[in-house]
Amino acid sequence: MGVSAPDTLRITRIQGLIERWEPRDIASTLTPRERQAFYLLGEGRSNEQIAKEMGVTVRTAKAHIGKILEKTGVETRLQAGLAAYACQLLEACRLG
Repeated sequence: MGVSAPDTLRITRIQGLIERWEPRDIASTLTPRERQAFYLLGEGRSNEQIAKEMGVTVRTAKAHIGKILEKTGVETRLQAGLAAYACQLLEACRLG
């Protein structure tokens, strides 16, 4: 079973974003609270879990995620989560 053309396009787009991003670039475009939500997305957290962890309402968590999508140029929370996960790995590699 192969990968469909739309999936290939999405994968290519995410790879392009990751290749041009540096962790410090993300830090400079997101507010501290957006960055916190971004990394929680990278851990696979739900909106409800993000809200609880951050001590905010689900509506506020969704607003942070909306801003993250807007600022990073990705279309879905899954893409944002994958990008956050990749950034966390890049940071770990640089620190380790």
